[in-house]
Amino acid sequence: MPNGKGALECCYCIHYKGQWSGYDAAHEPGLCTYHNAALPGTTDTHLNRICCNFSSNDDYDKHNPLFESDGRLKRISPEERFSWFKTPLKAGMLYVFSYNVPASLKEFVKLAD
Repeated sequence: MPNGKGALECCYCIHYKGQWSGYDAAHEPGLCTYHNAALPGTTDTHLNRICCNFSSNDDYDKHNPLFESDGRLKRISPEERFSWFKTPLKAGMLYVFSYNVPASLKEFVKLAD
């Protein structure tokens, strides 16, 4: 997962709409169609954005690296990645974190009431 490619990020969610697609949209402003809310960009900090309503798109699987587990190749599911956060995500809240430090998760902006 060099540079966060294939990690949890709004750009890999089916609800993300923006000028760019796939990893090109990482950290770029866009729209969350689930919450019907503007997504602020994080290009200045390169923090990944995420909410509890993440639903992976095709690019997530394409960019999610394979690794060997018990002699089998597998990808890390969004559910497994969510388990790395130390706290449950609140509904309607957009969070940011460093892709390689899930414990750095913090609230960013409220998307919905």
